[in-house]
Amino acid sequence: YLGSPILQLRHEQPLPPLVDHSEGENPELEIPLFTLDPRTDGVTIQSLVTGFWPGDPCEFGLVSFHSRGHLVERPTSFGETDHLEALDVQAILASYSWLLAQACYQGTDRFT
Repeated sequence: YLGSPILQLRHEQPLPPLVDHSEGENPELEIPLFTLDPRTDGVTIQSLVTGFWPGDPCEFGLVSFHSRGHLVERPTSFGETDHLEALDVQAILASYSWLLAQACYQGTDRFT
């Protein structure tokens, strides 16, 4: 990931859950296997920075805007498809790292 956030909006409340918390207690609930891991592509996590100071009431991420300037310098020979995939990869890695940092601050880490 070569980009950088240019603006992050935070809120006092987390986003609402996608499913009710009681769904997690259902033993028949099927949890999909997550086979994509940034480490398989050589991406390592060097640090976890949540993007806010401890004690700040707005500690939950809402939306993050990122620069795409470094993508302009990619060779045109890569093609349009590769350019769009690079943009998707940037979005996925930026979201993953930001949300992982917030989750760790809230008491969840890479092992739980």
